[in-house]
Amino acid sequence: MTALMGCQTFSKNANQDNYKGLSIGEVGSAHGQWTGKALIRNRQTQESGRLQLDIVAIEPGQMRIEALGAFGVHVASVALNGGQIQYALTREKKFVSAPAAQLSFARLIRVDLSVADFMKLLFDRRFDRSNWNCRRGTKGEPMVEECVTQSGNLSLIWTEKEGPRRRLELRSQQMEVQLILEDVPTKVEVHPEMFKLVPPPGYRRQIMSKH
Repeated sequence: MTALMGCQTFSKNANQDNYKGLSIGEVGSAHGQWTGKALIRNRQTQESGRLQLDIVAIEPGQMRIEALGAFGVHVASVALNGGQIQYALTREKKFVSAPAAQLSFARLIRVDLSVADFMKLLFDRRFDRSNWNCRRGTKGEPMVEECVTQSGNLSLIWTEKEGPRRRLELRSQQMEVQLILEDVPTKVEVHPEMFKLVPPPGYRRQIMSKH
């Protein structure tokens, strides 16, 4: 967390894309910083948890996430760098390297949202119509927009999507995640090493291959 939220500065780019928040740059190469909460509930067991998230990302494939649990206890560091994603899982003392495939992001938010679609969610980009069906809410509906995968196994429902703040629900058959994200002024000096993790001493290493 300290590495992301220190007193560093982002150099501002005068070119603003069509995103209404505080991300900077052209579509496809914009960068931004977010803070948020993920409220996670297992719909079958009713077990629940909460994560505090700090996120820095650059389109299309670089991202760093620091996740804290209850009482500010560090839960995970996540680094996406192109086609590779790394996790340092504090509670398990485990370091995982895996291809940034469809299911590799489920370790953090417990739903089968791909890394690519999470990036689109951050930057408010359109989802691929070959994978998603999306519709806007109409007058009187409690939601702003809803997107459902073609298979129907995951739905995203936005109840707030204006300016720097977004509130949405990710729902699968087993899990439900209430996600609240807010753009924050970019304060982090982005450099290539930010998107790489080094295994902490004593962590078990697991290298996964793409199936």
